[in-house]
Amino acid sequence: GLPLHLVAAAWIAGWQYAATAVNLFAALGTGLVFLALARRLGLTLGWAATGLLLLWLSPQVLFAALQPMSDLLALLWSLTALYAALRSREDWRWSLLAGLAAALAVLVRPTNGLLVLPLAVALGGDYRRYLGLALGGLPGAVFFLYYNWRAYGSPLTTGYGDVSTAFRAEYVPHNLAHFARWIPTLLSPLVVAALAAPWVPAARRRELAVLGLWAALLIGCYAFYFHSG
Repeated sequence: GLPLHLVAAAWIAGWQYAATAVNLFAALGTGLVFLALARRLGLTLGWAATGLLLLWLSPQVLFAALQPMSDLLALLWSLTALYAALRSREDWRWSLLAGLAAALAVLVRPTNGLLVLPLAVALGGDYRRYLGLALGGLPGAVFFLYYNWRAYGSPLTTGYGDVSTAFRAEYVPHNLAHFARWIPTLLSPLVVAALAAPWVPAARRRELAVLGLWAALLIGCYAFYFHSG
């Protein structure tokens, strides 16, 4: 997914500036979608802007924004998919964008397939939204399988290669301790307030359940991953 973004940027800005263009697109796009999602969750503009400031000042985000990496693109398309899925409860056609963004997120990073469950919760019970999600994501899914087949000889082999040996249960204790220490450090003590959400009536909303599920799936998956800690 990252190489394809670089190719697209090269058509517009030239190869000399392709990486810079992609990074600016990812960083600014993430900020725009983050603000839109925060407002959709009911946060005031001040709190939404504070959250965005904490995100942009995170050393991890700055590290990813200053070199060709897939991290910010993965965040951008994941946030876009979740935002569009939530908006689809107002108009089912937003689910088409959710499917397209989810497909792009998986092209950038295959583990973004974990988005399927949060998206299902966000869409609710209208079958048209699920149909829109499938239609929006189908071209990307077909291209993903075709690209892998032509590039690596198998539809299910990605550019990450065989990472099965990097996932082991023995890494879980260290990684969870690592997350518990560094997530509050990198995103400030304010992130700890999220732990109170289940006990606050105003926070018992489908939208926040979607984000909580997304976070739990990511932490649950990467807790087993060697490089996480």
